[in-house]
Amino acid sequence: APPLERAVTLNIWASVLIDRGEIVPAIALLEQTLALRQSNGGSNIEIAATMNNLAFSFAKVNRLNEAKSMFSKAYALRLEALGEQNIDTALTKLNFGRTERDLGNFAAADDAFNEFFITFQGLFPDATAPHPAMIDSLIDLGISLRLQDRVDEAIVVFDRAVAMSLTLDACGLPLKLSIILTSVMTPQRCCKRPLPCLEVQNPRWAWTSHRR
Repeated sequence: APPLERAVTLNIWASVLIDRGEIVPAIALLEQTLALRQSNGGSNIEIAATMNNLAFSFAKVNRLNEAKSMFSKAYALRLEALGEQNIDTALTKLNFGRTERDLGNFAAADDAFNEFFITFQGLFPDATAPHPAMIDSLIDLGISLRLQDRVDEAIVVFDRAVAMSLTLDACGLPLKLSIILTSVMTPQRCCKRPLPCLEVQNPRWAWTSHRR
């Protein structure tokens, strides 16, 4: 098959492996995909998508510095090709912020989360129908603040996330939010709003893959 067609096939197979939790073999396929697209005239949008997926995979296996570098490259390409006010560009910024947080670079992480939220607020201005990723970014910011022992600020952010979640569906709160409110925060310091239908499943917040 022509190189760019082979890249599409490899990318699809890598996505299947990621969904199965087979991250290491997926990384190998994504690296092949990236090389094929870069050396055979793939579009910057396709290359950036592959970089984002590869960075996500690096993060899943705790190769955080590699993930940070790759997210940064993907963001730069998407910013140039798609502009700042774009869903994919913003989502790459969100993933970059998560990497910075997990590396302990909290100031950079908090800036990324806030920039993402402002961008999505502009893209989805209807306060009665917030995009779920906006809730994710608030949760990520709250996690970062909590890891810095800025508990009172974290509570404010989590309460805002709860309010937005209840706007969408009281029984559809993101898993990450239920984990934080029931595991990380103490009952005495939890959010003010009632939280129906919460169940703790896994005491670790999960990354969201925005694969294209």
